[in-house]
Amino acid sequence: MSNESSFHDHAHAVEFDKQAAMSAIHGELAERLIEAMELRGDETVLDVATGTGRFARPVSRHLAAGSIVGIDEALAMLRVSQRPDADPIPRYGRIAATAERMPLRAGICDRAWVAFSLHHFVSARDMVLEAGRVLKPGGRLFILDPVIVAGDDALDAAVNGLINEVFQRSDGAGFRLFSLEEMRRLMTDGGLEIVRADCHTRTVDQDGIEGIPVGRHWIEVVDELEGRPAELRDRFAERYFRYEKAGDRLHISGAFHYGLIAGEKRPGDER
Repeated sequence: MSNESSFHDHAHAVEFDKQAAMSAIHGELAERLIEAMELRGDETVLDVATGTGRFARPVSRHLAAGSIVGIDEALAMLRVSQRPDADPIPRYGRIAATAERMPLRAGICDRAWVAFSLHHFVSARDMVLEAGRVLKPGGRLFILDPVIVAGDDALDAAVNGLINEVFQRSDGAGFRLFSLEEMRRLMTDGGLEIVRADCHTRTVDQDGIEGIPVGRHWIEVVDELEGRPAELRDRFAERYFRYEKAGDRLHISGAFHYGLIAGEKRPGDER
């Protein structure tokens, strides 16, 4: 996965879980993910990069006779999901392992998902290949993640390049946001057939970045834009959000975009 060491820190894991619980965006998109998965209730479902189980919890309510296997390499995140004061997540088991090398037999899962974690993987393609391996033929992998807007010209490319440059400065070269089209290619390069690809846009008009996934990184982008040409700042505002800074206060208004894409393992694929 990523080399971001903060996920291995207990205090960070607790704060991460707290912020995820308070995020309306997380809650809304979790429901969209569940709808897209079309669960019967008896499936074996894989939660890749499960973290503290924030997406596993609502999914478990739709599995009366199924089960969830959560994979994550960060022990701190897994421990927070098992803390004594938390309600147990029904039908949920956890395994400490990397998503690129999962200790699971091939062809055992009906569904798999990766929620708000794609941008952390050093090799997202390896993760998709491994998820495909553990899926049954006809099984589906769902990826839900913040996305950047596909570029139309050199200025768009410069804005998107700056976003990922700033993100990588904090969290390493593997940390990046994809466009929806790049997510599609990731699925097909991993041998999966695209069965849906949606972009969900959430408009915001608020003080601060609270509740916005990868929010602290967007603040870093805003700081970086302060010293950049006006045309770059204007294009960023057009594609993402406008911002006003007054001392420690930051007001943002605009839109954030989230991709939800599903790839199906072809029947007869016995890898």
